[in-house]
Amino acid sequence: MFWTVLAMLLLVVTGGFISYYGDLQGRRWGKRRVSWFGMRPKHTAILITSLTGAMIALLSVVAVMIVSPNVRHVVLRGEAAINDNIRIRKQNELILKKMSGQYADQEAKLDDTLKQVAIAKARNDATKAMNSDLEKQKSALVGANMDYQRRNALLD
Repeated sequence: MFWTVLAMLLLVVTGGFISYYGDLQGRRWGKRRVSWFGMRPKHTAILITSLTGAMIALLSVVAVMIVSPNVRHVVLRGEAAINDNIRIRKQNELILKKMSGQYADQEAKLDDTLKQVAIAKARNDATKAMNSDLEKQKSALVGANMDYQRRNALLD
């Protein structure tokens, strides 16, 4: 982030330098009354000013691209990076929808499993209660059987 901010600040400062230097060169060439390609000196000075500004701007952009990897990446791959970003976001949305659907399915399965566990626990509790009753009945039956055998033994 630091290098990007520094690069942008450098471009702003360079823009000011370009305007000053281009104007200075245009005035110099205009005062000399130079004529290129058969143009009038005034138009030649405007052309030289424009070319000087364009060259300095080009050199500034190249210098900033060399200094800042982030700026270089944006300049060289900006549009492709934006398209990739859009494509990846769409993929992420699809994955999230799919995962939320799977989550809902797993949640439903978990709810079913919890219901089955609750039913099994209730059956287990009922079975324990019935076993307890059976144990009581068994003890009563064993006691009655012993009583019966005692009486039978007395009768014999």
